[in-house]
Parts: sequence; C-alpha cells; structure tokens
Amino acid sequence: MSPSPTRPGALSITDALMLTAVFAGVVGSLVLWAGAAITAVLSGHPVPEVNPVTDLLALAEHSGNPAAAWGQPVGPAWLYWASTASVIVALATAGAVGWRVSTRNKTARIHDPRRIQGLASRTEVAKVAGAKALIAQAGDLRPSLAHPQVTELGHRLGSARGVDCYASVEDCARMSNRARVRAPPTSRGLPAQSGPASSFSS
Repeated sequence: MSPSPTRPGALSITDALMLTAVFAGVVGSLVLWAGAAITAVLSGHPVPEVNPVTDLLALAEHSGNPAAAWGQPVGPAWLYWASTASVIVALATAGAVGWRVSTRNKTARIHDPRRIQGLASRTEVAKVAGAKALIAQAGDLRPSLAHPQVTELGHRLGSARGVDCYASVEDCARMSNRARVRAPPTSRGLPAQSGPASSFSS
C-alpha cells in the first residue's frame, strides 16, 4: 500500500520536529539570558550578550558557575537560577492567562445570539427595515411630501445589528386595525353585556 501523498505546503513530521526543537532552543536560550541579565543588573555587572548555541552548551557544562558559562561575572549562582525560575514562572503565567482569555472569548463567540445561523446580517436589516429603505417608499406612503423625513413616513421600532429599524405608517395602521379587531368588546368602546347582578336595583 503506497503512502498517502503529502498536501502541498504541509510540513512533514521530521520538519515539524526540527522546527519545534529550534523554537524550543531559541526560547530556552532567551529565558537563560533573561535570568543572566536580571542577575547582572541586580549584582552591578554588565548585561551579557545573547548567543543561543554557546549559552546552552556553556550552561550545560557550567551549571554551578554562571560566570564561567557567560564568560563574565553575572552574580551568584543562586541568584541566577532564582531569576531564571522567575522568568519561567512569568512566561507560564502569561501563557495561561492568554489561553484562558482566548478560550473565554471563543466560548462567548459561540454562544453569542447575534451569531446564530439564519439571523439577518447588518446589510439585510438595513435593506428591509432601515431608514433608507423606508424613504425609498415615500412615493407610495406620502406622495404629497417633497422632501420626506423618515419620522414622517413611519415609526422607529428599535435597532438590530446597530441599524435603526422602522415600520411604515401603513404597516403601523394595519397592525393597529388588527389589534382593534382582536380586542374584546369593552376595549373597543362597546357596552359590556349585563350579567345576572345587573337586573337587581338597589
């Protein structure tokens, strides 16, 4: 069985491992240098230069003597390793905070009701219920107005997707008539039917 072809631009496992090793080496070297820089500043010594390969090899050989590893005094070994540990903790904390914020934002986007599939977009809302859409109907709604304003053609219902939504005067009148037809007799000004108690007079 022949192996599946590799997608164009995709990294092989070997390349991915090499890149990971290089990245880890560079980050590790920068962390060790940051520890040396902090120790040197606290001890009153000049900050050493950054040399990733030399730094890692030297510290592996002289882990108990940072001055020999960096080729110059940087301070006591305990302070160096304490400073390096502090840098690692700070980076780990920053990474954890960043991951938590990213996860929270992703969860918020997933549960955002404005992102529910099927809801109208901002463009669709403006096209159907926006002010320009209402003014475009001015010739049918209020043909006698030379320069109609949106407030003369309808009523504002609210906003959606940041767009002010309007209902035309025609739609408002139609809804009002429907509500009046569906209302009980007493709400339309008709006298209520007399009940059994109305036949008794005091």
